[in-house]
Amino acid sequence: MKNLTLVSLRSFAISLIYLLTSLSGTIALAHDVKGTVIYVDLWRDHVSFQFEMPVDELSLAFGKETEPGITPLPASTAEIATYVLNHSKVQTPDGKAFTLTANVGESILHDSRNWQQIIVNATAPEGASPREYTLTTDVINHQVVSHHIFIFLRSDFETGQIAEPVYLDTLHYQMHESHFKRAPGSLQLGLWSIFRLGMSHIADGTDHLLFLFTLLLPAGLMISARRRWGERGSARQTTIEIAKIVTAFTLGHSITLLAGTLGIATLPTQFVESMIAASVLISAAHAVYPIFPGKEALIALMFGLIHGLGFASAMHGIGVDGGTLILTVLGFNLGVEVMQAFLVLITLPWIYLLNGSRLGPYLRALGGSLAFIIAAAWLAERSLGIETSILGYVDLVAKQGL
Repeated sequence: MKNLTLVSLRSFAISLIYLLTSLSGTIALAHDVKGTVIYVDLWRDHVSFQFEMPVDELSLAFGKETEPGITPLPASTAEIATYVLNHSKVQTPDGKAFTLTANVGESILHDSRNWQQIIVNATAPEGASPREYTLTTDVINHQVVSHHIFIFLRSDFETGQIAEPVYLDTLHYQMHESHFKRAPGSLQLGLWSIFRLGMSHIADGTDHLLFLFTLLLPAGLMISARRRWGERGSARQTTIEIAKIVTAFTLGHSITLLAGTLGIATLPTQFVESMIAASVLISAAHAVYPIFPGKEALIALMFGLIHGLGFASAMHGIGVDGGTLILTVLGFNLGVEVMQAFLVLITLPWIYLLNGSRLGPYLRALGGSLAFIIAAAWLAERSLGIETSILGYVDLVAKQGL
């Protein structure tokens, strides 16, 4: 029995390290390409184009010199929005113009470079479909001939395209037109896809998983006289504590997922992602040393509210509104909860076994320390734009496997 326990603990250690490395990924604050990126979102009656433009090259298009590093905007955001409208048009196949309006998006810092978002909404003329059009734009490359514009379809709810953006086209100074045509889909296909997106979002969401599992690592442990993690409680006590933490996290992120998707509660993406990284940092430290013993459920609820805003970002530009939007949020959240419940159920016995073993404190310290290092690297990248070799190494380990 003793040998079986040691084998099980070794398996848990390997599984824990794999969880902390192979799932590791970074939330892209902008994109890996160097030119402008346009994300296309299809709605029932209009098309949304999210322009993300590098400010240094945008400044050149405005006739202003730039220097390496962070570049100030060459004009007000309202003037930049007008500039994008003046250099863009959307037409039906027979040449009828879509009505264009522009909104200012976020300013983004990524890879020691800043980007400006402008969202252009194109409403189809009466009798025309937003699923077939020609986009013409020469932003920046009318002045900077080396500049390229990369177009991606980000969401088309009716056909189930709601996960990773799909490459569509590349424009340059000699090619300014992109033709688009998309077949119709259905509500059922969209809802099934959004459920699967919810499942994959939590399964692939390394930061969400690390926060939850590092918070669960000391579940059921008593506090020793020296204010350290002590003996393990009963199986019932461990199960109840884990259930409280998971329920609180679920409640928190469900509230802000709905509020964020409906536009009731919004915060800058960079701030939300930085706070998510900070939540992992804090829960990882707590796994090693009891910072808030007995209050894990409250912490899970509080940070769950932040994580919910992160979930809501996956619903951005999903292409639905009204009652369908509510159904979509519920479907996405159901997918999140199903996958979360599955992962917790298969993890619970390992946590109980870990916390009752002699190797438990060492493995918990190892897991918490690895999570702390990864979270610190995330925080530096997301809040300051500093890319570290740590995440590159983690990604390399994930690709090579253990």
